Amino acid sequence: MINLTCKENKLNISISANETINYSAAKKLIRKARRMIQQNKLTFVIIDLDSNSRIHKGVLEFIDRVLYNNNFPVLINR
Repeated sequence: MINLTCKENKLNISISANETINYSAAKKLIRKARRMIQQNKLTFVIIDLDSNSRIHKGVLEFIDRVLYNNNFPVLINR
């Protein structure tokens, strides 16, 4: 399950262990995150991954690169 929550000025994206993230799912996630960032004027993104989450390293780099180009910090917790 993917959970997006806004608190104060940060967006927290939690990805559970049973979720598989590929490039198409990552693009959908980025679109949702960008929309939430713009609507709520957020300045920080935290991506929390369960230790057993099935996400390719290239997809993580893609998400980080796309979100980081918006001039705000992105933190990926594993």
